[in-house]
Amino acid sequence: MKTNKKIIELGEKLKDRLPLERVKFAVEYINYNESPLALETLRDYIEEYDVTITHDEHDQLIEIAKELNIQLDTKDIIVK
Repeated sequence: MKTNKKIIELGEKLKDRLPLERVKFAVEYINYNESPLALETLRDYIEEYDVTITHDEHDQLIEIAKELNIQLDTKDIIVK
């Protein structure tokens, strides 16, 4: 699935700012057909660890959420 690949790619971009085990844990949900949970978990970790993301990464979060037909709250995420 194309959307799953986007989630994995986003996780790869975050590996230098999030603990690697957290990224792996979030992305692992894809293996259980839980793509929305994978994306929501990545978003939660971004917020929990006060990770600053780029505008492009923020746009990717929103785009993937739309593809998955879910609401994703990004108001507390730091974007630069």
